[in-house]
Amino acid sequence: WRSLEAAYRNSPYFEYYEDELQFIFEERPKHLFELNLTTTQAVCNLLQIPFEPNITEEYSKTSDDVDLRGAWNKKPYKEAPPASSFPSYIQVFSDRFDFTPDLSILDLLFCIGPQSIDYLNSLELRH
Repeated sequence: WRSLEAAYRNSPYFEYYEDELQFIFEERPKHLFELNLTTTQAVCNLLQIPFEPNITEEYSKTSDDVDLRGAWNKKPYKEAPPASSFPSYIQVFSDRFDFTPDLSILDLLFCIGPQSIDYLNSLELRH
């Protein structure tokens, strides 16, 4: 949390969201799954997106649902990101560095705040 605070304290919306995010970094979940679920829930709440997780009881090699298990493999993701382009917005270190697209949801929230959902909806996603 201190690293995020040091990097984003001066961003336009850090104080707006900090109380709703800080607990994630202070809790000590027993499993990574719990951290992922808590983080996803918090981000969806901030973006005002309904979050209704459908947690499976057992592993299945095949599924009729969308299978995202390999969607974030670093090499294919870099070669074919999920959106055709990422419009720039003012980031914390814009005065020293070029825009970094697809940085993180926290960067987006801290820099453009409530407009984050509009930004995400404007992206042309690849299928």
